[in-house]
Amino acid sequence: MHRESHHPSIYNMPAAPVYLFMELSMSTDKAKRYLDDIRGVLKVPHPFPWGAERQVAVLSDQASVRERAQEMGVQLVGGKEIVKLVLDGEVDMSLYDHIVASLDILPDLVPIRGILKKSFPSARNGTAVLDVLSTADCFLNGLKYDCVRDKYDLDYAHIDIPVGTLTMNADEIAANVEVLIKDVAAQQPTRKSTDLISTAFIKCPPTTELFAIDFKTIGGIKDNQAEEEEESLKAAKSR
Repeated sequence: MHRESHHPSIYNMPAAPVYLFMELSMSTDKAKRYLDDIRGVLKVPHPFPWGAERQVAVLSDQASVRERAQEMGVQLVGGKEIVKLVLDGEVDMSLYDHIVASLDILPDLVPIRGILKKSFPSARNGTAVLDVLSTADCFLNGLKYDCVRDKYDLDYAHIDIPVGTLTMNADEIAANVEVLIKDVAAQQPTRKSTDLISTAFIKCPPTTELFAIDFKTIGGIKDNQAEEEEESLKAAKSR
C-alpha cells in the first residue's frame, strides 16, 4: 500500500522512511504516580540510513581499546589524562551525547563527576561497561528512541521512530520492528500491572494511514491484561 502511494507517479518518494508509532501507558499501580521516560539505543538487524549523527566519547586505560575506538570514528578518545583536561577547561564534555568508560578507569574519573553530572558514566545507564567498543558502536550507529509525553494526559506517551525504508523488503522491516518493540516492552516495571505498550502502528508520511501491528504475538512480550483475565477466569471456575 505504501509503495503504491509513494510511487514516482504519486508522491515520488520511493525510498521514504517507514515509522513505528507506539502509544504507551505511563501509569503505575499507585495513584498519581507515573513511569520515568522510556528511551533507549539499540542496533537493529537491518541497518538503514536515518541521518542521525551522535557525538560519542570513549574513556579507557587500554591503548588497544582507544586505538580501535578511533578507527570506529569515535569523536573523543582518551585515558586518565582527560581528567586534567576537563578540570582545566581544555575539553568540554558537554559537547558529547554519550560518554562511555571502561570499568577500570571509572575510579579515576571521580574528580570530574560534578562537571559531567548526569553524563557521568555508570553501570546503571549502560555507559560504564566491560565491552566499551560494542557500547560505543551502539551509540554511534544504533537507533535511538525517546518517548514524547502528553503534558495534559500524564498517563499517555508515544514513540515515533523510523524502522526502515520502502526500499527494504517486508521481512527486514518486520525484524527491525520486532527488536524495537521487545526493547520497549522490556522496560515495563514489575510495579505496573497494565501493559506498557497500548497500541503499535506502521506509518509512512506524508500519507496518514496507520497499519495496526499485533505486537502481542511477538515472542517474549508479556501480556499483563490477558494474564489478569485468565487468572480471574480460573478463580471464578474454582468457586
